[in-house]
This record gives sequence, C-alpha cells and structure tokens, in this order.
Amino acid sequence: MTGTDTVSESESQPSSAGSEGSQAESSIEDRPTRRRVLSNPKFAPIVLATTMTVALVAAGTAYATVYRNDKASSDEANQEIVTSANDGAVAILSYSPTELEADFTKAKTHLTGEFLTYYEEFTTKVVKPAATDNGVDTTAQVVRSAVSKHEDDTAEVLAFVNQTTTSTPKPEPELSSSTVRITLDRVDGRWLISSFDPV
Repeated sequence: MTGTDTVSESESQPSSAGSEGSQAESSIEDRPTRRRVLSNPKFAPIVLATTMTVALVAAGTAYATVYRNDKASSDEANQEIVTSANDGAVAILSYSPTELEADFTKAKTHLTGEFLTYYEEFTTKVVKPAATDNGVDTTAQVVRSAVSKHEDDTAEVLAFVNQTTTSTPKPEPELSSSTVRITLDRVDGRWLISSFDPV
C-alpha cells in the first residue's frame, strides 16, 4: 500500500473513551425526555386512574371491615332480642295448677309497662280461677321466630308458637298453634315484652 492508502488502526476504530462519553451524553439527554413523557397531558388520565384505583381499593377495604363489624353487632343484638322474646313467650303461655304463683312470678320478670299491669290483672281474674278449677296445665314452645323491626330501644319479633294443654275435663293433650307479634323495649339493659298480640 502507498502512504496515502494507509489508515492507522487508532483512526479506523472509535476509542472506548469516546463510546463511554456518548453513552453518558445519551443518558443525560434522555432525562428531560422522560420528564416530558411523564408530564405529558396524554398520560394524566393513566396516572389519575391508577391513583383512583388505589384509593377505591383502600376505601372498599375500610367499608368491608366496618360493614362486617356492623353486621356482626347487628346479628348479635337481634339474637339477644329473639332470645328474650322466646323466653318471655314461653313463660307467659306455660303454667301448671300446682305452681301457678311461681309461674306467674317468673313470667312477670319478662314484662314491662302497661302489659305487665294487664298480665297481673288477667292472670289473677281469669287464668288462676280457670287453672285451679279445671286443672289446666299448659306448656308452650316457640317453633320459629325472627326480628321484624328494630329501632334503637324498641323491637318487634314475629313468633310461631305451639301450645300443648291438658285439663281435668280433657286429660288428653291438645295441641294448638298460633302466631304472635311480640313488642319489646330495652329497660335497664334488658329486652322486656311490652306487647303480646296474636296475629
């Protein structure tokens, strides 16, 4: 080769220093480009949607937790109301001629207000003479019941009741069924029956 055709190896290949410099410059140049991309209005809906999704998930989790707690509390309160209604209904409708006073006293612990006054008068004037004279013995059982209304310190329960009765004139057990709407009031932390109406 002639002198004019000869090219040195150092001139024909880029130096490593030049390559590293180019990469560094490219990285520096990309930074404002990335900032421009992120701040581009076209990407705002994506960022907003992501933020909203995270917020909604957090809110949904909080709501589910509160809902579960409220539901558990409500279920517990309803169960207490139903138990009080059932126990009261059985006490009101169950009595034996040999233990009338004890049965009436037990029933009155489940009652309140005007209904308590009515029950005392009714059992004294009607139930006691009939049970004593005819040997009436009756036992009640709540077959099914549920809360139909619950507002603060007042509630209603619908109960389906079976009652088995025997007497001196009719010694064979007689079964009767009835539906009763029971109203309860919370008094000193207890649910007491304030109304007892056949439906």
